[in-house]
Amino acid sequence: MSSSFPRIRRQSLCLVALAFVALGALVLTQHWDDRARLWLQERSTPLVDRLASVWLPGYRAVIQAKALSGLDKDET
Repeated sequence: MSSSFPRIRRQSLCLVALAFVALGALVLTQHWDDRARLWLQERSTPLVDRLASVWLPGYRAVIQAKALSGLDKDET
C-alpha cells in the first residue's frame, strides 16, 4: 500500500475538495458573499432608521416606461 488512505477514501476526499472549490467559485462569481453581507446589514438596521429613510424593498413604480424627452441618444 503506497498511501495511508485507501483508494476509495482518497477519491472521496478529492470529490469533497472539488465540491468545496466549485462552491467557492460559485460564491465568488455570483457575489453571494456580498448579498449575504447586505442582507445582514439590512436585518440589523433598526426599525426607526428604516422608517426615517428611503426603504426600497416595498417600492412600486407608478409610471412605467415614461419617454425621455429632450435628451440626446448619447445622454441616455
